[in-house]
Amino acid sequence: MTRALVGTVVAVPLALVLGVVVVLSPGRSSAPTAVPAHEDIPEVAVQAYVAASTADGRCAVPWSLLAGIAKVETDHGRHGGSAPDARGLVRPPILGPVLDGSLPGTRPIADSDGGRLDTDARWDRAVGPLQFIPQTWARWGRDGNADGRVDPHDLFDAAAAAAAYLCAAAADDLGSDAGRRRAVRAYNRSDAYVTAVLTWADRYAAEAAPATVRGDHGPLACPVVPPVHFIDSWHFPRSGGRVHLGQDLFAPEGTPLLAVEDGTIAAVRTGAGLGGNVIWLEGRGGHHWYYAHLRSFAPGLAVGDHVVRGQVIGTVGRTGNAATTPPHLHIQWRPDGRRADDVNPYALLSAACPGHLDPR
Repeated sequence: MTRALVGTVVAVPLALVLGVVVVLSPGRSSAPTAVPAHEDIPEVAVQAYVAASTADGRCAVPWSLLAGIAKVETDHGRHGGSAPDARGLVRPPILGPVLDGSLPGTRPIADSDGGRLDTDARWDRAVGPLQFIPQTWARWGRDGNADGRVDPHDLFDAAAAAAAYLCAAAADDLGSDAGRRRAVRAYNRSDAYVTAVLTWADRYAAEAAPATVRGDHGPLACPVVPPVHFIDSWHFPRSGGRVHLGQDLFAPEGTPLLAVEDGTIAAVRTGAGLGGNVIWLEGRGGHHWYYAHLRSFAPGLAVGDHVVRGQVIGTVGRTGNAATTPPHLHIQWRPDGRRADDVNPYALLSAACPGHLDPR
C-alpha cells in the first residue's frame, strides 16, 4: 500500500471537529471549465474531477487539486492493479490497510459500518480511489453522477465527496495557496503529503490540454466518454416508413455524456416519447444538438444553463424506445434548429471520436 493509503485517516478527527455539513447544490456553475486531458490521468477520472469541481455551488474546487489527491492516494484508482471502467467504477475495489493501530502513524479505528464498505467487521479501512474511511464516507458521501447510488468506489461519487470535504476544510476558500494547503492538510496532516499533492496538482494544471479535436464545424468533444462504438446509422429504415435522423453511439449504461461544444441547455425533458430522457443543446449560431435515451441528467442541469465543450451533462441510457436495444446515445444535429433541417453529423462525430467508428 502507498503511504497515502496509510495516512488518509488522519482527516477524520478534523472533519468531526469542524462540525460543518456541506449541502451540495449539484451541477451549477457560473464559470464551468472545459474538460482537459492529461496522459497520466484516465479520461473518465478527469471527467469525474471536473464534474465535482463545481458541484458545491458556493465553492469551486480546482479539478487539478482533486486530481493531485487522487494521484497520491491511489494513482487515480489504479493502485494494486485496479482500474476505473468507462463509468468511473473502480474494480477490483481498493481497500487500505486494516486500521488496528499496528501501522506507524495510524491510530486504531473500530469498525463503524459492519464491514459493509471495507469487508472488515472489526476495524475500519479506507476505501475507494479517494480513500475515505466508512465513518467519514457516512457523512460526506455524495452521488456525483446522479445514478441513485452513493459509492466510494465510484470516481464520480468519491470526487464529489472529496470536493465537499475540501470546501469545508478550506472555509470555501480554495482560490488561494493558503486555502489549498489548509484543505489538503485536513485530508492528511502530513507536510510531505501536502507537498506531494500540490506538486501534482500544479503539474496537472500546467500540462493539461483541452480534450477536443477539430472537425468541420470547429472544436468538438466526443459526446460519449470513450470507448464508444458506432456506425453510420443515418437514414436507415425504421417502422412506418420513417428513417433514422441521427447517429447512435453505443457505450455501457451510465457512461458520462459530454457537451460537444459550448452552448446553452435549450430543453431538458423526462420520458419525452420515443426519445425518453432528452436534452437539447443550443450551440454556436443557433444550431441544436439533440441527445436522446439518457439514463440520467447531470445533477441540477436546467434549461438556460451555460455549458462548455466537454462538460458532463448526463449519462448513457435506454429510455424511450431504446428499452429493447443496447444502451446508447442517439444524437441529432440541426444547424438552424428546425426539425426539417437535420444534417448527418457523421463527419463531425468521426473527427471528435477517432478510433471508435466502424468503417462504412
